[in-house]
Amino acid sequence: MIRKEVIDLLHYSVENNKNMLIFGHKGVGKTRMITNIVNEYYSNRPIYKISFSTVQDAKSNLIGNNQYDVNKGTYFVKSEFIKAIQKNDSIIILDELNRASVESFNFLFPILDNEIKTVYIDDTNETIYVGDNVIFIATANKGVQYVNTNILDDALLDRFDIKVTLNPPSSTEIRKIITSVYTTNTPVYKGYINDILSLYDIMIKTNIIFSIRQILNMIELRIKNSYSLKKVCEIILKETMITNNYSLILQSIDSI
Repeated sequence: MIRKEVIDLLHYSVENNKNMLIFGHKGVGKTRMITNIVNEYYSNRPIYKISFSTVQDAKSNLIGNNQYDVNKGTYFVKSEFIKAIQKNDSIIILDELNRASVESFNFLFPILDNEIKTVYIDDTNETIYVGDNVIFIATANKGVQYVNTNILDDALLDRFDIKVTLNPPSSTEIRKIITSVYTTNTPVYKGYINDILSLYDIMIKTNIIFSIRQILNMIELRIKNSYSLKKVCEIILKETMITNNYSLILQSIDSI
């Protein structure tokens, strides 16, 4: 689905309290798009983001943990996530949901279920209720490089009212992002951009996707070091791709 359609559905999701799950290749701008939209249009609502790529202990990050103080003794501290879901009208961003552990999924099931919307904390014998009009917007990476991440089963998927796939941005959309970051307008600079975007257009047809971050880094290397297109690809892309894909990139550069 093209970006504008996904953005329209994102507005619909927030304004109608519908949970939404956005799939897409890593680097297509899922999280950037969500955070930009909610910060620009819904800053009056509490916003909280948790990235499952950095969650090592599901209970500590999603529920909380016991701590010890000499004066207080052992006491339980609720996680920021638990505090956030209790606030009415909160927008909770679940980033890279398919990187969550099975334990994380088990905590999330009742929280995301519209018929339950609670979670029980054993340590305090307390039931936590999700606040009114709280919505969850999740992202999940897709592509052959993510086969080792956890599969989102049907029961979890059913907790999301809207499920869409965000297509990679077009070269026109990427050009707008580049020119908003780098304002230099010399012929050499334009040539650097044109070469990289030509390569992007070729590779996207073979389902080889460059992230926006990778493209910006490639532009910066070319501008500051006058590196060739092959050189910046070697520096930025070579170690992140399987050999066959990188070979296709080199062949494509020769055709530009």
